[in-house]
Amino acid sequence: MSPLFYTILASLLFAYRWWLIAVVVLGIVATVAAITLGRQDIAFAASVVAGPLIAIPYALFCACIWFHPDRGNLRREGKSSAKLPAQAQSALRWCASLFLFSFLVAGAVIWPLLAWNWP
Repeated sequence: MSPLFYTILASLLFAYRWWLIAVVVLGIVATVAAITLGRQDIAFAASVVAGPLIAIPYALFCACIWFHPDRGNLRREGKSSAKLPAQAQSALRWCASLFLFSFLVAGAVIWPLLAWNWP
């Protein structure tokens, strides 16, 4: 996943960034409620679904905040990265894009597999 991919994704999803945060908060609340108040089978299902339900919208929200072409924090004219040299800006954008990709894989694939196979 390149920074250009996340820039395009961020420009498409920037209008929905607060909805993404709402989904994350509702996912956390629902997971905590299911684990603390529900039966064991409901708690198990909630623990399996919690990773994708929380990680995917949060990663998309981070992509919107970091990579938006006009308002993103990691754009070339952004407050945090404008003073860095061009090579450092590019390296920072690549590191952020690789982090988001690994975060998506960990939340959407690895978390459910670990939660499903937990003893």
